[in-house]
Amino acid sequence: MKKNNLLINVLKMQEKTMSAVLEVLVEIGDKDCYDRCSESSKPRELTKAAYERTYSVPVPDLRCMITGISQASLTAAAPSSPTPKNPVTLSHLLARNADAKERLSLGYKKGDIENIRNTILLCKGIEEAFNHKFVSFVPTDKPFSNNRYKLHIWVDAVKSDPIYEGAALTIGSFEGAPLDLTVGASLHNPFKRTLSYQAFRAFKTWGKRFGLTELPEDSDTSDYQGTYKQRRASYAKQLAKDAAADAEENEDEDDTLALADGAEEFESSDEEA
Repeated sequence: MKKNNLLINVLKMQEKTMSAVLEVLVEIGDKDCYDRCSESSKPRELTKAAYERTYSVPVPDLRCMITGISQASLTAAAPSSPTPKNPVTLSHLLARNADAKERLSLGYKKGDIENIRNTILLCKGIEEAFNHKFVSFVPTDKPFSNNRYKLHIWVDAVKSDPIYEGAALTIGSFEGAPLDLTVGASLHNPFKRTLSYQAFRAFKTWGKRFGLTELPEDSDTSDYQGTYKQRRASYAKQLAKDAAADAEENEDEDDTLALADGAEEFESSDEEA
């Protein structure tokens, strides 16, 4: 009986301790408006309704952040036609199926996959191109404005793809278009390190194939526990070193060719003499 009472008391103390810890965690929860993850670690399915709750914008009025198209704007353009299917989709920056290693490299907890900051709003065709790393959002020369990112197309073949099924407009029509993060009267704040990470992976995928030597600029200055930033810096350093070596090799080849041409000219003048 005494043992049971002792066990009950221990469990009650543990419950009080965990309750106190939870209160502290809630109290010190990240209030940074930039790039620290603070959502619950419990995954939940995020939908466009989360944008409606967060920004007080009805789902039909939610705009693609590249094209500006919404279901409401399509309806207004053709009021006598049946209500069109909503072309705007919730696009995850880091995929739902990302493994633990990938998540941790960006300082993500499991629940941050379904954090609204891990999403942006895109037309379905652009979302699919983004997921396949055919396009990225890279920094503009306006890092402190709303238009701090623009659409960059890595693979020309995707330029002719429609922005959504049945659309006359193509993805190529929006090359260089700014990523407009305004939602209603508010400014959406996606995880910038994840936009950088997707562009980095896209560059590694297509860089050598298309002879690219310049890694997109990284405007992410967030502080987080993860290895991505260091890995990117090491890669950029090696890329610069390889480019310098290639330039030096090309210079040597030019010098060799110049010497060979000079020698031929000299032999030709000797023969004439």
